[in-house]
Amino acid sequence: MLLILTGVIMACILQISAFSEEPPGVSIPHLLRFQANIQDSSGMALDGAYNISFKIYDVRTQGAPLWQETHTNVQVQQGLLDLELGSITALELAFDRQYWLGVEVENDGEMSPRFRLTSAPYAFSSEK
Repeated sequence: MLLILTGVIMACILQISAFSEEPPGVSIPHLLRFQANIQDSSGMALDGAYNISFKIYDVRTQGAPLWQETHTNVQVQQGLLDLELGSITALELAFDRQYWLGVEVENDGEMSPRFRLTSAPYAFSSEK
C-alpha cells in the first residue's frame, strides 16, 4: 500500500521558546511537533491506529539514521496526525547542521523525499 504524507510538519518545530516560563536552570524540552495529513495512494484520508516510524538523517538520501523512534497505535482521524518526536527516544542531536526526517507508516517503506528540518522563527535569535 502506497501512502502519501502531506508535510505540515509545522516546520518540525523544535519547541524552544525564547520567553520560556520555566525557572532558571530548567532545560528546554527536546521535542519536535509533527503534524501531517496521511492519505492512501488513491488520495483517501487514512482513519485508524497506525505504527509510524521516524528517523533523522544528516543526508537527504541514503545514509544511516542518527536518531529514530516508532510510535505505536497512533490515532489518525480523517488523515490528520499530530504527535511529538522525542517523546519515546530522547532527541539529543546538536541541531548544528542540516537534518532530514524520514517517515514510514506500517512498515510500508520510508516515504520519499525526506522532509528537510527547518527553524522555528524565534530560533533565529539564538544566532545572536
